[in-house]
Amino acid sequence: MRFHLSLIALLMCIPAVLAFTLPPFETVVIDSDIKLGYNLTLGDIDADGKQDIIGLAESDSGYVAWYRNPSWQKFRITPESLKSPIDAQVQDIDGDGDLDIAVAHDFHYTDDTPKGAVSWLENTGKWDEPWPVHPIGFEPTLHRIRWIDLDGDKKPELLSAPILGPGSQKPLYIATPVRLETFAIPGDLSVPLWEERLIDDSLHLDHGLTVLDWDKDGRDDFLTASHEGITLFLNKQSGLQRQVLNKGFQSDSGDQGSSDVRRGFLGKNKPFLAAIEPRHGHQLVVYLPPKSGDTWQRVVLDDTFKTGHALACGDLDKDGDDEIAAGYRGEGTSLFLYECANPRQGTEWVRTPLDEGGIAANSCVFFDSDGDGDRDIVCIGGSTNNLKLYINRMKP
Repeated sequence: MRFHLSLIALLMCIPAVLAFTLPPFETVVIDSDIKLGYNLTLGDIDADGKQDIIGLAESDSGYVAWYRNPSWQKFRITPESLKSPIDAQVQDIDGDGDLDIAVAHDFHYTDDTPKGAVSWLENTGKWDEPWPVHPIGFEPTLHRIRWIDLDGDKKPELLSAPILGPGSQKPLYIATPVRLETFAIPGDLSVPLWEERLIDDSLHLDHGLTVLDWDKDGRDDFLTASHEGITLFLNKQSGLQRQVLNKGFQSDSGDQGSSDVRRGFLGKNKPFLAAIEPRHGHQLVVYLPPKSGDTWQRVVLDDTFKTGHALACGDLDKDGDDEIAAGYRGEGTSLFLYECANPRQGTEWVRTPLDEGGIAANSCVFFDSDGDGDRDIVCIGGSTNNLKLYINRMKP
């Protein structure tokens, strides 16, 4: 397989120590009973200056819970009426100074039933009872939400991305495009639904959504991972400019394109993109800036994934180059780290196991959980029903 061939060639031409430069990690099981853990995010829910973890259980009887840093005490904050949460993002929605949570829920993979909604949970400061639920809008197969400031007014809108377009059916689900929309926070939060605006309907089978300032102009841009591959949406005053950076995994039949995407850097000025491909795919891929033209260079790092899903980038060893965490939830249920061995080129990476067999990796995030200045990793597991924290034990 390509990963193993690349690794053998790499170890023949570089010092073996490069494969062992990452710091050790201590594993802490935060929750071993979160049924079908799917997604997670971070936020200082209790306003004590520490990042807490918000985790989602995807099952029909699922829920949203937050875990208080540093004890990691669990607080379930959704009522039983809110089912199948699929994504969550924090924001002070009501302007009272604490963080509320927007939640995409009632997820259904086909749009033949009118399921799919987004609501917000009002942070009341009462940790031992469900938070009030307020509706935002409805969208069949709503799958990803992110806060974004598209109009530059310093007030975020909620960007929503369904995974399927109306009428899409098996096996490829690409009959019609998905509707990327924004929901604006209303001045009067008692209104039945928030105002929504269609911003794009060119993509199919959209699974990944990342907000970032791509061109460092102070305006929010975003990346999508879809049937069309990796697409950049540049947010200019004249409107959104869409550019396909690479079409991703190509196949004559079955899934193609990309499943998820994150940006990292090798040094300060050399960006790369990490992607899992195709949808729930078997490949971890790095994209490097084009040498000519507009298409980014595609490099397959690993083709052994089984239902790849978790993906994150960040500098774990403080060497100025970002690493990749990526994992899969299929047979083998593992999470790995990838370190670049030739940062000038960005084409050779070394894989280090972080958790082999112990987590059906659905989502992972890098953050400094203990305030020591090092990046730790939190990951939520699906069929393994767990939430784990991997604490970076890098020596001073």
